[in-house]
Amino acid sequence: MFAATLLRRQIDELRAADADVRAGEPDAIHDVRIAARRLRSTLTSYRRLLPPTEARGLTEELRWLGSALSPARDAQVMRARLLGELADTPDDLVVGPVGDRIRSALDADARRGQEAAAEALSSARYSHLLRDLDALTTVGTPSDTPERSAARSVRRALRADVRLARRAVRATRADMSAPDQDVALHEARKKAKRLHYAAESAAEVLGRPADELAEAAHGVQDLLGEHQDSVVARQYLIRLANAQRAAGEDTFTVGLLHAREQAAARTDTATTRAAWRRIARAARRLER
Repeated sequence: MFAATLLRRQIDELRAADADVRAGEPDAIHDVRIAARRLRSTLTSYRRLLPPTEARGLTEELRWLGSALSPARDAQVMRARLLGELADTPDDLVVGPVGDRIRSALDADARRGQEAAAEALSSARYSHLLRDLDALTTVGTPSDTPERSAARSVRRALRADVRLARRAVRATRADMSAPDQDVALHEARKKAKRLHYAAESAAEVLGRPADELAEAAHGVQDLLGEHQDSVVARQYLIRLANAQRAAGEDTFTVGLLHAREQAAARTDTATTRAAWRRIARAARRLER
């Protein structure tokens, strides 16, 4: 069965990434998060091919795992982003020990995140998650699925994900307030990511059309991911400015970086809609 085979492969990928974390491999925590996201996508997109009760509970547990691992990775990403922006800032606009502040704050966040990740991966909850994932691949599928071909079932699942992504993109509007638009764009990104992973896995059944859909969804995911990174960076910068202010330091440079991030966050709605049209074209080709 397609879904069970896919799950077994993705569970193996999760275990391999987990082993890399324990071996101290760089970026291994990120790999665990990606493996968990792919599993969540499979459990959600192909839920009609799986026992619904078990799949629903495991989706929540995989969400917990991703949340437990995110602080470590987020701190690493923000450190590189903000120090890169600072390096591109002319020396006469860098006032005070801004670089030291960024390193100190985000290195501390990364350490705490690493500790939380290690605790999560060593927990009984994570062990139970792996056990239940393994068990799911051996449970019988819903009684109405054997009559359907794998291609028909997978195509139906992708249609549903395309509809969700379309609604999420349409919910983003240029006339929204900045906070509301940030939330709407983040939701659209999540739906594009889900479609990306679902189409990526469907390629072994549907071939090149699914690959094209995955590529198109990935393009929207990346576009909106840059927006979300700018949102998170501004939150870090506000925290940094508050720490500088409390220490009696000049906050000019942090304000400058914040202004840059704010400008970067002004995602053009027309650009988002144009990226969506590529998804729509790929989805139509999937039906031929």
